[in-house]
Amino acid sequence: KTIHLTTCHRTTELIRRYAERVVPNPNLHPNSTLETGRPVIEIGVETEQEETKSVEELLRQWNAEGISYNEIVIIHRLKKRSDPMKSSLQSTLPEAFYEKDSIQFRSSFDCKGIEFDCVIFVGAEKDMLPYPKKYLEGIDWVDHVEREKQFLYVALTRARKRLAVTWVGERTTFLDN
Repeated sequence: KTIHLTTCHRTTELIRRYAERVVPNPNLHPNSTLETGRPVIEIGVETEQEETKSVEELLRQWNAEGISYNEIVIIHRLKKRSDPMKSSLQSTLPEAFYEKDSIQFRSSFDCKGIEFDCVIFVGAEKDMLPYPKKYLEGIDWVDHVEREKQFLYVALTRARKRLAVTWVGERTTFLDN
């Protein structure tokens, strides 16, 4: 397989990381695109409260393993989904929200072009990705689905070292490929 590189203004380190995502490395976990080769953590639960509790446990685990809270970003699909989680985490995990060591909450649009050490993507369920057709009158469904796939791709490729994906109920079929 031949890969043609075009002129770009990225650093050698960025080019190396992107190349490792395209050209399989036998030392990496087969289900990972992360530079560490760690597998993607998948968290499927039945309620948003369970999702918040699972994210809290994951944050505590990562912090115990030496990851600073400011190295973690939680990328959300919808703000109405992430706001209750943020409020709950602020009350149960206040040390993660100190000014100098704070977890970030962002949408994938805010993250485009930025990479983070650790990413938790919240809201990868079937009812949210793709966004339901009933709310999209006058929009071409095929184009919409492609944009939604790109949305997920941008969100998931922000992680350099660790990635977790959560969903409530049934996960989106976009994660299957």
